[in-house]
Amino acid sequence: EGDQRKLGKQVGSDSRKLKATYPGVVGLQRAKEEATELIDQALSVFGPDEENVLIFIARYIGQRQR
Repeated sequence: EGDQRKLGKQVGSDSRKLKATYPGVVGLQRAKEEATELIDQALSVFGPDEENVLIFIARYIGQRQR
């Protein structure tokens, strides 16, 4: 899944090269769901008004398209 320009490589190249990836093992949908859960857990450590570079990084990782 994805856009070759955003990925910087051909879509599906990991599968064709038989590279072991987490989404390849558990499925893309489950990998996305687990990533969302883990990011939510990480963010729950911080208060609602707290500003922290770790909050920015967690949100960035959850939204990135590559």
